[in-house]
Amino acid sequence: DQRFEAWYDAALLGSDPALAGQSCFLLSKLGNKPPRQDSKTKLWQALRKKDQIVQVRLQAAEALARLGDEKILKQLLVYASSGYADDRLIAISGLEYLGGPDVFAMLTTLADDPQIEVQLAAIRALGKLADETNLELVRQCLHYEDPQGDTQAADRIRGLAVLALGRIGKKTDSSLLYRAMADRSQYLRLAAARATIDYLKRKDR
Repeated sequence: DQRFEAWYDAALLGSDPALAGQSCFLLSKLGNKPPRQDSKTKLWQALRKKDQIVQVRLQAAEALARLGDEKILKQLLVYASSGYADDRLIAISGLEYLGGPDVFAMLTTLADDPQIEVQLAAIRALGKLADETNLELVRQCLHYEDPQGDTQAADRIRGLAVLALGRIGKKTDSSLLYRAMADRSQYLRLAAARATIDYLKRKDR
């Protein structure tokens, strides 16, 4: 419904970073075709907006990568080297859609990141290019326990491990995915359902 295009652009280019970031993500889902054939143009506009905050720049960059805009690669590689783990996670999400030797090199580096969440996200993004060492780490993290006893933190890491398993798991790992779908945590059950869909779509399992 194109009646809301101006309203949407106001959110995308507005001052609320949460709305602007979500608008970037949704534009990547709408694609760069009618009725929003200007999605890439609008995302570049959001990214280059004067005094734009880094959070929205990152979301716009990730959205452009989802749309296959290779011109964003250089910036995503910079974000992937950020000192903040959340920045690296968003950058990984975008790099996954671009591919190529530079992306492979960066994802391989991030698969050894000091933050376990970043490691798991990078391994998932590597997909069939991940190695056996990566797969073993993913399997171990399915049983992760937080040192401080934080169940939400543990579930987050287990969920990332389950999502990675859906992309790189072997045939023998299917039982681990089904087991996760019966977990006490709703978050983990949802992650396992998504991972199982990824697993079933693969032809290399």
